[in-house]
Amino acid sequence: MSFRTLPLLRLLFFFITGIITADLIFETPGWVVATGALFVLVTILLLIFNWFCGRTPSGLTIGFLVLPSVFVLGWMITTRYQSTTMKDPLAGISDPDRWIARVESLPGFRAGSIRYTAKLEYVFTDNGGFEAETGLLLYLPLSYDSVLKPGDRIAGFGALRQVKSSLNPEVFDYKTYLKRRGITRQVWLRKGSFKIEHQPLSHDISYYAERVRQQLLGILKSAGYDQDVIAVASAILLGYDDLLDPELRQTYTGSGAIHVLCVSGLHLGIFYAMFAALLFPLSGTRKGEAVRTVILLILIWGYACITGLSVGVTRSATMFTFVCIGGGFRRRTSVLNSLVVSAFFLLSINPYYLFDVGFQLSFAAVAGIVIFHPVLSQWFFTENKVLAYGRDLIIVSIAAQMFTAPVILYKFHQFPNYFLLSSMIAIPLSYLILVTGITTLLFSWIPWIGDIVSRVLGFLIGMMNDGVSFIEGLPGSVSHVTIFGLPEVILLWIAVIGILYWIVLKKNQGLIIFLISIVVLGLFVQYQCIKCRENHFLVVADGGKNLLFGEISGRRSWWFGTSKSPPEWILNGMNKYYAVRPEQSVYQCISSRNDTFEGHFIVKADRRIVIIDSTFNLPKGDSKLPANLVLIGQRPRIRPEWILSRIEGATWVIGNTLTEKQRKRWEESCRSTGATCYRLDSLGALEISLR
Repeated sequence: MSFRTLPLLRLLFFFITGIITADLIFETPGWVVATGALFVLVTILLLIFNWFCGRTPSGLTIGFLVLPSVFVLGWMITTRYQSTTMKDPLAGISDPDRWIARVESLPGFRAGSIRYTAKLEYVFTDNGGFEAETGLLLYLPLSYDSVLKPGDRIAGFGALRQVKSSLNPEVFDYKTYLKRRGITRQVWLRKGSFKIEHQPLSHDISYYAERVRQQLLGILKSAGYDQDVIAVASAILLGYDDLLDPELRQTYTGSGAIHVLCVSGLHLGIFYAMFAALLFPLSGTRKGEAVRTVILLILIWGYACITGLSVGVTRSATMFTFVCIGGGFRRRTSVLNSLVVSAFFLLSINPYYLFDVGFQLSFAAVAGIVIFHPVLSQWFFTENKVLAYGRDLIIVSIAAQMFTAPVILYKFHQFPNYFLLSSMIAIPLSYLILVTGITTLLFSWIPWIGDIVSRVLGFLIGMMNDGVSFIEGLPGSVSHVTIFGLPEVILLWIAVIGILYWIVLKKNQGLIIFLISIVVLGLFVQYQCIKCRENHFLVVADGGKNLLFGEISGRRSWWFGTSKSPPEWILNGMNKYYAVRPEQSVYQCISSRNDTFEGHFIVKADRRIVIIDSTFNLPKGDSKLPANLVLIGQRPRIRPEWILSRIEGATWVIGNTLTEKQRKRWEESCRSTGATCYRLDSLGALEISLR
């Protein structure tokens, strides 16, 4: 393999650089955009002129015009996306409470509610109203899980609130995640606060595809499977993973088989091979080959739409489109060039796919397989077909993990140690599950055929669930890598590039680069471990509607909160920030058993922490109350000035347990008395050093 045969790779690098630059700057002045557009236009005209004259662009032209133009193009596309899709049309307006929206998705189940994705269409105001288009999250009571269908309109009476982001360190930024997908508002609706207007099937293919997926999901639910079987079947066949409970999801994650539950190139490849074999008789003539190519393209993109057009599916559908077209013209296509073109295609539609973990893992896995598989297959050549299949399965798994490991360790801070074993079980079974699943969905209306295939599907999924559960339960199935930041991921990528140069390009310098980067990585991680052992902090985190605080000592943590169940997504981020191993973190729910002052305090790390909530009663008298830290909980009944006069020298922490009006009142009272006040909603987690 030679990188000289991949000219588009350099263009993609500059295109991605332009996207990253635009994201860092975010708001680009209009004159800069106009200048960039003019520069790109001049470059295009110059290239067209050279083409008409029969001249090949020189290296100087490419270096000073083409590559910068591609950089500017990535910048401009990102800037346009920011000013359209990511823009909140309700910014600067008090949260409107009367509106009309259109449902776009199937229901997603959450604790005590169901969630739909919708597109806001119209907002009513006292002076009339106006059209407003933005993404919207609808939260409805659980009883409405089958009432709404994609394409239905809903008129609601509820405040459209902005999605808030957590200021806790290393916690998943949900607001940015949604904003990059064009969702800027959310609303909670109660029974009787909305009206549904059912709509006929829309000509919009996205609504039609969602309704088809809803009907196919109904077939799976009516087959009489266990809940886990339905969840896995809907994820593998339809790309609908909202039925997966956290325990089942963790089982697949810990075993290293989570990729089979995400519809991607593996699933689309099986789908393509299945129907390509069925349509093979048409390939005998040129016209028949053309008809076969058109049918395959319709089937591929139809399946991609039904499964939700995720990043991995769209990437695979784009690549298989080139494969189909190349096959129709009897020409072989370069897989890496197809991969680069599909990246251009996706990033031109949504440049923020670049920051999506699914996008990164999907492209990294395919690149690793395409680059390393041919070379490693020659190393372990065999003519035995059974051994060759097992060899290819192992090589594909290793090659994919080599390129995805840096992303997995950086994003998730864990690595499945038995990924080879899980691949040997999950990949063959997922092939059989996809074939029998498609057969079940197509022939479910035929009583005896549908029943037999349905039973086989349930048996195969049950077998795969048992297999991955066994692997996940083995000792040491998951390695938790809590210390792995940006320096570590850069060093690991350098090591991967060194392996690439050594194995693929046969450059011995690559082995030296690999060894040096691995040694430096090990030394850097050990230094970080030693440094983390000196940690000793008292931390008050933003726990949303609940209080959350804890002590960090070395690489251990003890957390206390008013939530009955641990807020996993917050604790995972906080523990990740302080390099605390998951097994060394403890959570305890605290609740006031009485209304006395002594029932509302806890001593931790020699600090007396007082919790003021709805059950707190101020002791009689005017004596001073000992406290170092005061946490304001939910619905305190006491007036701020009363308790402020009794506690001196303490830090008062105001979080999201209060309304905005209550937060301002407590903040003003603290300032008027000279007390130290800290607001979690604007300053993030409070860290107090105990060293």
